[in-house]
Amino acid sequence: MIVPRTAGPNQLLVISGFGYSKPHSQKGGRVWQIPCFHQVQKMKLNLMTIQIRSQNVNCTNGVAMSIDGIAQCKVNSESVETMNLACQHFLGLKEHAVNGILNETLEGHQRAIISAMTVEEVFRDRVSFAEKVRDCAAPDLAKMGMQILSYTISQVKTPNGYLKALGTPSIALVKRNARIGEAIAKQEADVATAEATQQRDIKVHDTRKEIAKMARDRDLVVHANQKEINTAQATANYAKRLKEAEINQTLKNEQMGIKLVEKKAEARVMEEECKLTTQRLESQVRLQAETDKYKMEIGAAAQKKQIILANEADAIRIEEIGNAEAEIIKMKAEAEAKAMRLKAQAYEKYGKAALVGEVIKCLPQIAAEIVAPLRNTEKITLISSGDGQIGVQRVVSEVVGIMNTIPEGVCNITGINLKEEIQKVTL
Repeated sequence: MIVPRTAGPNQLLVISGFGYSKPHSQKGGRVWQIPCFHQVQKMKLNLMTIQIRSQNVNCTNGVAMSIDGIAQCKVNSESVETMNLACQHFLGLKEHAVNGILNETLEGHQRAIISAMTVEEVFRDRVSFAEKVRDCAAPDLAKMGMQILSYTISQVKTPNGYLKALGTPSIALVKRNARIGEAIAKQEADVATAEATQQRDIKVHDTRKEIAKMARDRDLVVHANQKEINTAQATANYAKRLKEAEINQTLKNEQMGIKLVEKKAEARVMEEECKLTTQRLESQVRLQAETDKYKMEIGAAAQKKQIILANEADAIRIEEIGNAEAEIIKMKAEAEAKAMRLKAQAYEKYGKAALVGEVIKCLPQIAAEIVAPLRNTEKITLISSGDGQIGVQRVVSEVVGIMNTIPEGVCNITGINLKEEIQKVTL
């Protein structure tokens, strides 16, 4: 039974056994394995970081040094031969064992380079030191199927304080130069500050002068514009007041005309009311006189007849005492019948005029009934707008106005136009 074995791009597959004269190395991918006949092993191709520490190594001038370096190494997978070399040396080992072998190798080469250089050279030219270590260790790593990708120095120390003592004069010199440079820089800065302040003051003075000039020019323009605005506003206000005066005068004239028309209309109404009152009074007086005259004539005739009948009754009282009372009753009935006939004749003769007379008789009573509530009134307050009737005249006008509606009521009830019939009688 054939079993597939796979690996990622960071792994190396090594298969050996039946059918292979030597182990076959393959970077990633898949191989077929027949159990009991083939053996498949894997090796990581990942980058390995090696911490290299060389403690108290004497340099060329005999000074002890301690240097810490960091190297990045990995399996050289560029060719099958280099991968086979790596398999021969590291296949089956744990990662920490591989790191230990590489650390020992690189630490030996680092010691060799330290002993071949002075402290000053290592300290001042770390790049050269790193290149020498990398060039020295690369051939040995290549024989193992490994390659060194980078090497750097992380720390350089001298346990006896040599580097510190070596740097003291330089540090003092640097500090001295720094103080001198700081003083010079401060002097130059003060000079530059003074010059800048002077230039600033000059610029500020010129700017303020220019601002004052511009403000003066602006104020002159503003005053001129304000003068023109005030003139225009005064002209507009004068024109507005003149127009308002014209409008007010026109309104007053129109109001006076309206009041004049109202006064004329009121005078015309009062004139018509006077005429109507005069006609009403004349018709009342005339009808009252005619009615009184007719009553007097009827009364005189009745009285004359009564006297005659009384005299005749006295003459024949002795002879016809029994028939006297019957004759009197007969005569009274005849008199009443005659009066009724006369009244019927009067109504037939005068027609609506007689009916008008009866209605006119009732007008004073109606007026009395209208005015009756005012007799019990203790106080009457009249309010007038000033352009109409005032005082008692206003009350009389109200009563006359009510009386003026009576003909319309009579017309609605009897169908007789009382005003027209009165006019016909008075004409």
